[in-house]
Amino acid sequence: MIKKIFEFFPTPRFLKFSYVGLDIGRESLHFAELISTGESFKLGRYGRRAFEANDNILINESLKKTLREIKKTDGVTYVKVALPEEETYLFTMEVIGDTPQEIKNNIEFHLEENVPIQDSDALFDYYILPKKDIKIAVVSVVSRDVINKYNSILEECGMTAVSYMVESGALSRSIVKKNYVGSHLLVYLSREKTMLGVVEYGFVQFSSTTSFGGAQLTSAIQKQFGVDIEEARKIKYKEGLFKTSGDGESFATGLATTISVLRDEIQRVSAYWIKQTNGGGSPVEKIILCGKDAAIPGFDDYLSSSLKMPVEISDVWINIDYYKDIVPEISFEDSLSYATALGLVLPTND
Repeated sequence: MIKKIFEFFPTPRFLKFSYVGLDIGRESLHFAELISTGESFKLGRYGRRAFEANDNILINESLKKTLREIKKTDGVTYVKVALPEEETYLFTMEVIGDTPQEIKNNIEFHLEENVPIQDSDALFDYYILPKKDIKIAVVSVVSRDVINKYNSILEECGMTAVSYMVESGALSRSIVKKNYVGSHLLVYLSREKTMLGVVEYGFVQFSSTTSFGGAQLTSAIQKQFGVDIEEARKIKYKEGLFKTSGDGESFATGLATTISVLRDEIQRVSAYWIKQTNGGGSPVEKIILCGKDAAIPGFDDYLSSSLKMPVEISDVWINIDYYKDIVPEISFEDSLSYATALGLVLPTND
């Protein structure tokens, strides 16, 4: 049996109501709903809300206020929630057993040697890779305390978590074409961080997070052109790496040092992927960029040239047939920040 998604507390059969995907970042959240058209799905409720950053989600009053607002204005009650990579653990192991319960017991027996969480506090999900020679499970683990933390703040704001899914797993569901078995490296660039995930057989098998984010690109523009933050953002999204200074200096030249941090991390993850699989993993075939800053003009070309690897900007509607011939309600640039929220609510066949 191949598990299609990472999902904790899957939806009980009697709870087949309307829900939205909720992706909570450090300073903003995105939510999105998909509504059945009979043959496909179309976008329902959606939105982005900013709030003040706070390292402790339980005492973030700005976040709580924001959640209460979307509960009131958008009628959001039931949610599927993305768990940040920093709060979860991912590992692979060879498993024995013929039934789901036997496999589960085998994984439980080896949990503590793979993650720093006691068995009694660990919640996990897994899927079996479609390999014929040996049975390999990719296991995602989160502590019960993390789930309780999210449940607590959601319930305080009048919401109910239907299920939880790892951030990278939700992302891959929306931007990697269904049934594709090759290896991709997903690079999700948000304001404060970048999440990288290797996907093979349609599932995330390795992920990493770096502190490099879009804010550093904005700061680089401010420094090079001597402008304020708002003007720097305008330059970033309108002209990007094609911007030149008065003396004809290319923006890409001055930005190279900044972007090299991300480039080096991509190279490290790509190399580690092959090493950790003892050469059994397929080399990364291409990089898929996501997040609003992925659409910075010239950014994908710069990375492709620097890494000597195909790089493309993601299409968050690639697995939603409804939008093959219809222009989505969200602009292309903005849609790149909704990938995780949409991945949470994409239907699956278990």
